[in-house]
Amino acid sequence: MTGAQLWKPYLPNVNVERFNSMSGMPLVNNILAGKVDLAYIFTGLSVAVGITWLRVIAAEMVASRGGLGYLTWEAYATFNYPMIFVGMTAIGILGALSSALLRCVNRRVMPWRKRF
Repeated sequence: MTGAQLWKPYLPNVNVERFNSMSGMPLVNNILAGKVDLAYIFTGLSVAVGITWLRVIAAEMVASRGGLGYLTWEAYATFNYPMIFVGMTAIGILGALSSALLRCVNRRVMPWRKRF
């Protein structure tokens, strides 16, 4: 569940729950369950995958002795341009594969959604 969903009240469930005099966790679970929107969840996951790749590569460049980030940074520091190209290409391919995997899961979970 994303923050954008949680800040918008889902009033039909709120009114029904008031009439049923529920309180505590059953009230919270019923209100939030009515607000789950898979499109928001997969949009958030897509952004999170991109940010995760960015941070992993940056962390490898700064504080690691292995990985694609380290390989690319070392090639840059030693002016090894073919290896820079190999590292950047590998990072791009892995990023594209992770995005494609997320899109595949998205299509299986929500087959009714319009494809772009």
